[in-house]
Amino acid sequence: MKYNYDPVYPKLDLSFPEIDYKNRRDLRNLNTFTIDGADSKDFDDAISLETDSKNAWTLYVHIADVSYYVKKDSALDKEAIMRSTSVYFPGRVIPMLPPVLSEELCSLVSGVDRPAFTAEMTVNPSTGEITKSKFYKSVINVDRRLTYDLAEQMIDHAEDKMLSQMWRLAHVQKESRMKAGRVDLNIPEARVITDADGKVTGIGFRSRLKSSMLIEEFMLSANIAVAEFLRKKKAHALFRIHEEPDTDKLETLNSFLKIYNVPCEITDGSYKSIQKALAAVKMHTNHETVERIFNSVLLRTFMQACYSGEPQGHWGLGFRDYCHFTSPIRRYPDLIVHRALNAIIHKEKELYTKEDMVHLGRLTSDLERKAMEAERDIVKLKIMRYIEESGRKEFRVYLNGFRSDRVFVELFDFPADGIVSFTHLTSDNELILPDPLSVYIRKLSRPAFLGEEWTVELEKLDFEELKIYFKPIWNKIKSPFV
Repeated sequence: MKYNYDPVYPKLDLSFPEIDYKNRRDLRNLNTFTIDGADSKDFDDAISLETDSKNAWTLYVHIADVSYYVKKDSALDKEAIMRSTSVYFPGRVIPMLPPVLSEELCSLVSGVDRPAFTAEMTVNPSTGEITKSKFYKSVINVDRRLTYDLAEQMIDHAEDKMLSQMWRLAHVQKESRMKAGRVDLNIPEARVITDADGKVTGIGFRSRLKSSMLIEEFMLSANIAVAEFLRKKKAHALFRIHEEPDTDKLETLNSFLKIYNVPCEITDGSYKSIQKALAAVKMHTNHETVERIFNSVLLRTFMQACYSGEPQGHWGLGFRDYCHFTSPIRRYPDLIVHRALNAIIHKEKELYTKEDMVHLGRLTSDLERKAMEAERDIVKLKIMRYIEESGRKEFRVYLNGFRSDRVFVELFDFPADGIVSFTHLTSDNELILPDPLSVYIRKLSRPAFLGEEWTVELEKLDFEELKIYFKPIWNKIKSPFV
C-alpha cells in the first residue's frame, strides 16, 4: 500500500505529572455515560443531562483533556502533528497518540476518575436552541459505557429516563437544524465485519441508529458553542469550514430531475434549494436507486470541508460557527482548539499565531484527506478479498457515471464500485456521451442513463489498482425504469 502508516510509536518520554484535581470542577457525582462502538477503546467524549427546569435543560459534553498530557512543541506533540489523525481500518486502528494515552490515560473509561474539558450548555428542550454556554476543566467518572446497539435498545424500550430525555432533545435539535439549513444526504456507509484475526466475515451497510444520531447532535452542539466563543474572542484556532457548492455543476442536477420527471428545479446553491430538491426526489420517485444516485450526484457538486484559521461557516451543516472540539484523542485540530480555548478561559497568552493557523490548517486538511483515502482503499481491498473468496460471479449494479472509455457502476449488495470497459459496450473506439447523465450503448441500440440497473458478471479483480471489472449479461438487462 502507498500510505506507509507506522503503527509503532517512537520511544518518547511518556511520564506525566500527577493530576491536581483541586483546580478542576468536580463532576464525579453527575450521572455520565459514553456511547461508542462495541470495539472502541479511545473514548473521547461522555455526556450528561440535567432536566430540573422545565424550560431550560443543562447538557454537558465532557471531552478527554488531551492538552493536559500533550504539551505544545513537545516530542509527543510533534509526533501527533505528523500523524494528525487516527486512521481506522476494519478491525484495527493506527492511533494519532500512543495507546498508553489514546486507550488508557486520556480515554474516558467507566469507573475511573478522568480529567476532562467540559462544555456546559443551557438548552431549550422545546427548540433545541443553545441559550448559554460555558467551558471549564473538570474531573469526571463515567458511570456507564454503552455501545450504540445497547443504547438503541434502551431508547426503543424507554429503559432509562435520562437516555430517553437525551433522545428527545437530540431529535428536537436535529429537526430544528434541518429547518435552519442542514443538508442531510442519506448515503450508505460501508460496514466490514472481521474476526479476531482480521479476516472478513461479513460485508454490508451501516444502519443509521438513533443512538448514533444522539451523539452526533450533542457533539455538534459542543462544536457550535465552542466555535462561536472562539470567533467572538478573535482566537487563533482552527475552524471547520465548508463552502457553498459550485453553481456551474448544479445544471447536471437539474438535468437529472428532468430525466426522472421530478417537478423541481435547483435555482441556486442555497440550502433551501437543495433541501427542496431532495424532498422532491423522495416524494416523486418510487425507486430507491433514483434517490441514492441523486444523492451521489449531489455530493459531487459539494466542496470539500477543511480546516482554516478563518471562521467562514459550514454550508453543509448550516452553521455560521463550527469547529472540531470533541475528538482530541484522534484529531489534531481538536487539540489546537482545546489549547486556544484553555488560553482564553484562564487568561493566558495565546499559543498560536495567525500564520500558524494558515500552516496547520493546510497540513491537517491534507493529512485528513490522506487518511480518508487510506481508509477507503483498505475497505475496498477487504471487499474485493471477500468477493474473491465467495466465488460469486453475478451481481446487480446501477450505473453511476460515464467516461468515453468506461461506465462506472455501484453494487447493490456491497458498498463498492466497479467498471465496465467500453470494449464490452461498443465496437467503436470510444463511447458516445450525449450529456453527463447518459451514454449511448451501441449493443443496446439506445442510451443508458445514470441510475439504470444492470446485471453483470465479474470479469477481473485488480488488486494492484483496487479496481473491480465487470461485463454485462445482456439477456438480463431490462429497459430502463425511466
